Amino acid sequence: MTDRIKLQKIRLDGGTQPRKEIDEPLVQHYTEILLEGKDKFPPIDLWFDGKAYWPSDGFHRFHAHKRAGFLDIEAVVNQGTKRDAFKACLKANSKHGKPRTPDERRYVVQMAFEDIEYGNSTDVFIAELCDVSISTVGRVKKMLGLERTSVVDRNGRRVDVSRSGRPTAPPEPEYTEDDKMHELAIEQIALTEENTKLKDMLAVRSLPVSEKARTEVQETIESLRAEVKDLEFKLRTMTQSRNEFQNKNAEMIKQLTYWKKRAERSEKALESK
Repeated sequence: MTDRIKLQKIRLDGGTQPRKEIDEPLVQHYTEILLEGKDKFPPIDLWFDGKAYWPSDGFHRFHAHKRAGFLDIEAVVNQGTKRDAFKACLKANSKHGKPRTPDERRYVVQMAFEDIEYGNSTDVFIAELCDVSISTVGRVKKMLGLERTSVVDRNGRRVDVSRSGRPTAPPEPEYTEDDKMHELAIEQIALTEENTKLKDMLAVRSLPVSEKARTEVQETIESLRAEVKDLEFKLRTMTQSRNEFQNKNAEMIKQLTYWKKRAERSEKALESK
């Protein structure tokens, strides 16, 4: 549900900020755009627990609205707690907005490892939770000096349990050239999407129509691009499923051919006797 929420009702002290620091030049850029009144920003993401609104995405837009003198901001309001906002913030900006730097991706992984609930999770779970590669998770563990012989206790502190008889962890994965290429590919995709959005905004801004018509055109373009992205994802999923089916089918044919030949040889052996 989208609504206009008073800035003073939004809490920023809940540990749901997924970036190490606010990009001041970006906030200033957003502020200037707001003051010019030329563009409409997408709504921020909030979680409402019945009393306070906890943000999981949109901190730069929040600060820009506040700096520009706005009293409220458009937001997608989800029913949930500060905890829900924390979980959602771990993968914020992974596919939209200002692309996360490698350091920022490692930062959210560190946030997850220092969490009481997620601190003892598997590398695969943390990677999915933060929308990063497993190699990134491994590098953060190595950086923090974490081993499977340490766990997070109820107070959020790591406790050494190396004498409890648990097996030691295997060596952490090294940071390879493939990992670098993977991270660069993710950044390239995010930059391409951001560049496309900027081109759309410039194209709409140049239209000789009213501001209301520009807003409608912008929303239509964003909606169509979202549909295209969803269809591309479904197509990739269907292609992958088809390829897996074809591979399994080919393997079954091989097996059937093998057992057919075995049966024929057995029949010939019986006939010769």
